[in-house]
Amino acid sequence: EIKFVGEAEVQRTARMVIESVRRSNFLAHLPGILFVGQSTEQQRTRFFVGMEMLHECLHVSKGKECTVTLSDLVRRWAARRLPVSTFKHVLDHVATTLWHLNANSITFVHGDLHGGNVLVRIPRSKIGTTIEPSDVSSVHLIDMGMSYMASYMDGKEFVSMPPNFKNARIYGGSPTPPPFRDLLCLYLSLYPHMPTTKGWEGPK
Repeated sequence: EIKFVGEAEVQRTARMVIESVRRSNFLAHLPGILFVGQSTEQQRTRFFVGMEMLHECLHVSKGKECTVTLSDLVRRWAARRLPVSTFKHVLDHVATTLWHLNANSITFVHGDLHGGNVLVRIPRSKIGTTIEPSDVSSVHLIDMGMSYMASYMDGKEFVSMPPNFKNARIYGGSPTPPPFRDLLCLYLSLYPHMPTTKGWEGPK
């Protein structure tokens, strides 16, 4: 179930933008939408969206690859099994993707980009072992339920936002959320779990 019908449109548009520029190896994926539907029960309308399934490593025992959240990678494996180079590799995917989504007359803000909404696809055989950059086959951004998107085409503006974005006070009086908010939120969600071992000390 999705929170507002515009969520599907934001995800579809964002995915189209990314796929149109997928010449770069450092672009994350957005799940493809298979169908959108709605139902009405007791005068309440509910919207549903069916998307590609991403198999999580915690719930699969078969297949060559599976996904793990960036939060889990940092929280459980960073001290010994997640080199800084791999962490930077994943962040490169996220940052480059957000850059492309805020180019060409588009403003995009995920709105809820914490470590749990960044999925990293790795070989299932690597679970519990050191994850090198070459082990990361893809990075995925999920959950567009809080996303904001504004696009300008042929002199017309298209804006999609969840209901709570209509309160301009959230952004210090500005009706438009700043794009840098996503990377800031992601960093703040991961920082408490980052180890203090060599190479992970952070900026001096």
